[in-house]
Amino acid sequence: RDRPVSFELPQVSTAADAVAALAAIMEAIGDGDLSPHEAAELTKVVTGLSHAIVTAELEQHLRGVEERLAVLTSR
Repeated sequence: RDRPVSFELPQVSTAADAVAALAAIMEAIGDGDLSPHEAAELTKVVTGLSHAIVTAELEQHLRGVEERLAVLTSR
């Protein structure tokens, strides 16, 4: 089991937040606060969360399109 990493990751609620989090991880590598291995593991977490956010946003958008299409085709 890996040791806990003390690193304050910015909140990730949007894909843009994920970009900022990844930039913070890169900066932490440069500053020597994270090892490349620790950064790689954190990057996996942020990337997974980002994919989930984008998928949820696409699903919501698609649902809206389907609802509008249903209204148009029922006329």
